[in-house]
Amino acid sequence: MFKRLGKALGGASAKGSGGVRVRFDLQVVQVERLPQAVRKCRVVWARNAKVQVTALKEARNGTASFKQTLQQVTTLHRDRSGDFESKEYTIKVQVPESGSDDSIITVGKVN
Repeated sequence: MFKRLGKALGGASAKGSGGVRVRFDLQVVQVERLPQAVRKCRVVWARNAKVQVTALKEARNGTASFKQTLQQVTTLHRDRSGDFESKEYTIKVQVPESGSDDSIITVGKVN
């Protein structure tokens, strides 16, 4: 009964055989064109509750260098045509609020 319900709703059982576990690596090298007022920043890579964050780095002349790799592990499923279904990720650039390293604000975001 639940298998049929899952198929009717487009659930995991409708996706065919299980899925493929993969690891995505995001190499963060540099953030450029930051406002001159920005002294430090970090990069956040997120998908739902899975969040990876770089260390907070100094910015000089509008550029912050990282040389850091972030990793996410996910399961890819195939749709009915055999192609892998897409996964949505968000990448953010965050900076500490003026005078505080504890309070962080987002200054750039890409989905």
